[in-house]
Order: sequence, then C-alpha cells, then structure tokens
Amino acid sequence: MSVFEGLLPSLLSGGVVVVIALRAMFRAQRAEKAHKIDWERRMAELDRQRDERVATEAEENRPTVLRVTLDLGDPDTMPEVGRLARDAEHLIVALNSYDESLGGHGFVFSEGRAEPGRVIVTLAPKDVAGSAQRMKQIADALNAAFDGADSATGEPLNFGALREEVLGARAVALAC
Repeated sequence: MSVFEGLLPSLLSGGVVVVIALRAMFRAQRAEKAHKIDWERRMAELDRQRDERVATEAEENRPTVLRVTLDLGDPDTMPEVGRLARDAEHLIVALNSYDESLGGHGFVFSEGRAEPGRVIVTLAPKDVAGSAQRMKQIADALNAAFDGADSATGEPLNFGALREEVLGARAVALAC
C-alpha cells in the first residue's frame, strides 16, 4: 500500500466536509438574501404607512380659513367694509362661539374687502389643528342658517340678525 492509498480516505472525507460546508454556506447566503428582500419590503411598507399618516396629519392640520360673504340688497352699492364688519359683529361673535364649541379657540380677523353688492370677510382660526373640519362644519351651519334649511345637526343655528341692507350671508372653508 502506498502513501497515497492511505491518504485517499482522509482526502475523500475532507472533500465531503468541504462540499457540505460549501452547501451550508450557499444556503445561508440564499436565506440571507431572502431575509434582506423581506426586510426591505417590510421597511418600504412601514415608510409608506408613515408617509400616509404624515400626509393625513398634515391635511388635518392644514391651515383653513373661513370666508364669509355678506350679500347686499343693492348690487351696485360699494359698501364700507369697516362699518359693515362692525354691523356684522353679532355674526362674527356667534361664529367665534361656534368654533369654540367645536373645540377651537375662535378666530382672528384676517381680511375684509368690498365688492359691488357684497362684503367679504376672511376669518382665520387661532387653533390650526383640526381647522379644516371645523371650518367646513361652521360654513355648513352658517349656510344652512341663512338658507333656512335644516343643518346636519337638526335645527339651524342662530347667528344673529344682520342689518336690513344685508340680504344674506354664506360661507366657505378655504385651505391656505
């Protein structure tokens, strides 16, 4: 028996061990790749959910103003904004109170302008959080009150009386 014949079983068993080790290593690499792909998929899903949540929160906390338009009886009259805003004080106070009842902190006067036959007053909420939903509710309630229709809550709210030269009021919630 030669030296090589004595080494042959050792070499064969060593080769088998190397093959088994390589096979285990390749399986581990495939499992690692699969795990990495699954992890990346999960992270992408978490990123998507976070982005949706941030977008929803941003939309809910997006500043929204309430634009109130007072229509005058004479469409050719160019009104004085300051006087009409003072005359509409009860309306603005009622809108302020209604915002507070919905969880807001009331309004600040943002803008007032006159056009022939109308005055447009823009009120900005002091509390921006949730203002989009509150401004829509307030606009709907004001429109229902001056249209004479029932609001979603049943009875139209009383926003006070306007001067006789003012035919009506309507409101819209505008995102900034």
